Amino acid sequence: MPIHWAMMPPVNTFLRVGSGDQRATDGEIMAMYHDQSFGIRSEELVANTSLADLNPQSLITYRNHLNFYNSGFPYNSLEDEAFCKKIGICSSTTGELSYGSLLMFGKQDSIRAAMPNFWVDYIEIPGISVATARPRYTFRMQEQENIWEYYKVIIQRLRLYADNPYTTTRFGVSPEDDSQLYALREGLINFLAHSDWFSPMHPTIRVFMDRIEFQNPGGFIVPVNRVLEEAISLPRNLCYSNMQPQYNSLNSFIWSDMDAKVRSWNRDSFRDTLYVVKGGTIDGRDNVFDFLTHDDYGVLIPKYFFMAILCVKNGKYKALGFWIEHKPSYSQAEQKSIKQYAISIDELEQRTGIDFFCNLDDEIEEATEKATDVSAWSF
Repeated sequence: MPIHWAMMPPVNTFLRVGSGDQRATDGEIMAMYHDQSFGIRSEELVANTSLADLNPQSLITYRNHLNFYNSGFPYNSLEDEAFCKKIGICSSTTGELSYGSLLMFGKQDSIRAAMPNFWVDYIEIPGISVATARPRYTFRMQEQENIWEYYKVIIQRLRLYADNPYTTTRFGVSPEDDSQLYALREGLINFLAHSDWFSPMHPTIRVFMDRIEFQNPGGFIVPVNRVLEEAISLPRNLCYSNMQPQYNSLNSFIWSDMDAKVRSWNRDSFRDTLYVVKGGTIDGRDNVFDFLTHDDYGVLIPKYFFMAILCVKNGKYKALGFWIEHKPSYSQAEQKSIKQYAISIDELEQRTGIDFFCNLDDEIEEATEKATDVSAWSF
């Protein structure tokens, strides 16, 4: 694809479609930049690293695995240093490790020195949602040294959830059907290979009773079931307005509880109409937690998330806001009840600068937006 560099952004960028070309959108151009920069970064050498930064046990188990499943691999007989140089784990000239090699086989301390947020969060949840599960989880994986160690632990856990149906042939033989495990393994490999380890967010795996979710950073502001029921996503839809980066500590717990509570209000006995506005703060440096690119441009990570809710029942109005700081972790007290994050719409408007329900009659708007009667909301 030709890229014209005389202007920034490069507006004369084209994508090959069939036998012709079409001009790339800004979103497609930025996606190219992200993919290319990540690919280049993973191949870069990490200064002042060496084979001493590798976890020796990880390298041993990987080589044993390789030798077992690919005994004809030509480098299996080499000593560790020669093997690592041949397959690109370290530079054949400087001996330094690439970011990809360090992630794959490195010692945890060496990885954290280069990528402080390296971590995969794997949780098994005894329910169909975090909000309804009691207890919240039955197993949570401890941190592992590197990607290879994460893979080994996770694939063994996923084996427990893969069916191996019993079948017979006319010869009475029962061949193993590993198709489910194979699909899970491929999903896990792609998940680990394509995570952005330079991001301040971290990837998560959630094993529910009815599904397994592989999640790279980010969550839907609007519940997925509403998107499926009320909207049609066109192929290659480049509108990401329903996605904002959230730490798992917020997305899977407090924000999930807020979502569940709002859905519980969306019933005929509670409302005739329920209006819900959700978002994150991105206006001004004080309202931005971080940038995914770490240099004050690119995707913003909001410092605060909010909801504005208006309920109409039998001609009567009531409104409520939620406001919560976005941070990597929350105490048990902070997770105990979402009611502590409830504020009036007036206060939410002051914090966000947004006039939420401006089409209401002025008298109704003033009375409704200043009230914060949480007892009227059946928490």
